[in-house]
Amino acid sequence: MKIEPLIGGKVRIDCMKCGAMYAVNDWRGDPDFGSVTEEYYAGHRVCPECREREAEEARAERAARERAEAMAHLPRAIAAAGIEPNYVFLPGAEPPVRFAAEWIWRHRREHLLISGETGSGKTTSACFVGLRRLMEGARVRYALLRTLLSEWREAKKNDRSYAEEAVLERLFALDLLIIDELIGKARVTESGRELVFELLDAVASGECRARVWLLGNFYRGSLQKLCGDSDADPMLRRIAENFRCVYLDRAKEEVRNLEVWKRGN
Repeated sequence: MKIEPLIGGKVRIDCMKCGAMYAVNDWRGDPDFGSVTEEYYAGHRVCPECREREAEEARAERAARERAEAMAHLPRAIAAAGIEPNYVFLPGAEPPVRFAAEWIWRHRREHLLISGETGSGKTTSACFVGLRRLMEGARVRYALLRTLLSEWREAKKNDRSYAEEAVLERLFALDLLIIDELIGKARVTESGRELVFELLDAVASGECRARVWLLGNFYRGSLQKLCGDSDADPMLRRIAENFRCVYLDRAKEEVRNLEVWKRGN
């Protein structure tokens, strides 16, 4: 071990890793711990730069292990999330509709209502980002509205107490809930509107911890039809006040704001 005296109660010793000299407190005059300190430095002298490098390497190794574990569990996570095979992309793949995926990624921490015609990229892009969130360890669920309505109807028929609340609690506990085909050909029943209202109300109150993304081709009047005449105003107000509502224009590769409710209307 090399030792170079310095002024101010310091000495410099050589790093075992890189050989560079670095300053430490001078232990040589300490009658109680001097020999112990010298023995420690003889076998463990590592300069601050090498310690930081080792810490960074350890962080990188830990991150690599976590990524490997996440990738090993990814197929099961995708199946549990309900993401259809057509919307599953290999890690590192380019998003099919880049402008849409990039916009959704930037706003992934928000509640979103995303409208667009068939082929605009709303579903593929939302699922692309959803998969990336899965790889980060997030709890994600992708479902068509009719699938959720089926689960809701089954829960309402169940004799078990709080079956409906259990359905909602599972949805509220997610990190990301993607509901597709919010506007469809099938007529939404009163029970279905009740489920949609419960979700919107929970988002507004903060009871729902999940980020909720609503996808569909929201033509003029479609949301009013979904909500029903008596409930349209409070439901649309909750969407307007809590969701970032946009329209994807694939031809122009732009994302435009979409107005779903006006105060006083």
